[in-house]
Amino acid sequence: MQSTGFVKGAHFIKMRSQLKFVVYFCLSVLVGAIISAAFFYFYTYKELGGSHSQALLTLLGLKQNILPAMVITGGIVVIFATLAVLMITLINSHEIAGPIYRLERSIESIGGGDFSLRIKFRRRDIVNGLADGVNNASESLDTKISDISREMREIRAEAERMRANPDQSSAILTEKIRLVKKTVSEFHIA
Repeated sequence: MQSTGFVKGAHFIKMRSQLKFVVYFCLSVLVGAIISAAFFYFYTYKELGGSHSQALLTLLGLKQNILPAMVITGGIVVIFATLAVLMITLINSHEIAGPIYRLERSIESIGGGDFSLRIKFRRRDIVNGLADGVNNASESLDTKISDISREMREIRAEAERMRANPDQSSAILTEKIRLVKKTVSEFHIA
């Protein structure tokens, strides 16, 4: 079985970006919890009153208000957390989608034969590691294809010299063909 080249634990998304997303999410949940606690506190805050009977009536009213207060507070947390996640996702999605779109267009160009193309992202883009891998692959293909082209030109030139002087040894031509075969054998073709 052929190795895919993937390394366990390798991250194509920067740890800093992952950490930033987690921090934003935790902060939004914390703010939601603070708002909910404040609402719950002010909604259920009651003076007990001066007498025992007034205190019992206040506690009875508080008992009746606790469940609606908890439902409203839970709703506030859910709404706030949902809005926060949507905002964080929308803000951070361009950091992933934009570079991936540019990467896709660049790979199409490389697939079309433009091996000189190098992908450059902004320093803070999340998929820089992926771009580096594509750039390395493109550079390697460019080098190998350039080597093959150079060797083929030399083979043609040597074949022309042999045609002009049939007595000349074919050792040079044989060596050039061996070099081309070696370079081509580095490609793993299905």
